[in-house]
Amino acid sequence: MTNCITMVACHYRLPEQRLMDFIKWNDELFRKFGVTLHIVSDVPRTGLPDYVKVLIFPRELKIYSPARVSNFGIRAAGRGIVCKTDIDCVFASSAMQQIANVCPGSGIYFCYLMAKSYETKNKFMRWGSTSGTMALHFDDWCKICGYDERQEGYGVEDGDGVIRARKIASVNKIIDGVWHISHTGEDLWTQTNVCLRRDLWNRKDGFCPDKHSINRKIRDSGIPWNNPDWGKGIDVPVPFR
Repeated sequence: MTNCITMVACHYRLPEQRLMDFIKWNDELFRKFGVTLHIVSDVPRTGLPDYVKVLIFPRELKIYSPARVSNFGIRAAGRGIVCKTDIDCVFASSAMQQIANVCPGSGIYFCYLMAKSYETKNKFMRWGSTSGTMALHFDDWCKICGYDERQEGYGVEDGDGVIRARKIASVNKIIDGVWHISHTGEDLWTQTNVCLRRDLWNRKDGFCPDKHSINRKIRDSGIPWNNPDWGKGIDVPVPFR
């Protein structure tokens, strides 16, 4: 493939098996499309394919920030097409082709097909509210300074990223092509109900709490996210804590 594609997935304080599964599920297509995979982690990982780069986030986080950790992997790409995704995702060939077609000023994001397991992924339920996988050209990621690093915990940062990306580029919603595999094999309905969803990483130990309310306040504060140091892992003030 002629286009440079960097996939970014965060694997911070998560089971090693999920990382190995993610690579196994997507290995054939990642190789076919010449993907460089950035795994942003809290600890080193070894024994991975040669197209995988493990990036250690440079700060200890008391509360997980998907925005900060994702941005670290996005900024490290430095060029080309950059697709931020989740460590629980499986890509279809059609999705990879759409990602490969991304160019400056034109991006995409995917709604997830929620599945209990990889083996049963064709028995999915759609979750239209998701926007955790977005592909933009690196130049466009720079224009929006990535995700809003003032947001932390679970919720809002990915949708907010899509909204801001749409202000500087044409970003289309794709409803097929990316499955999300349950963390725990929970019933599909609980995966697609934001109030009752239980297959969430690090919720019970308080490391990734539900922060929808506070993150919405940050989003709606009227103070835009425009930090030139985005993606460097530098601490940023969090208003409305």
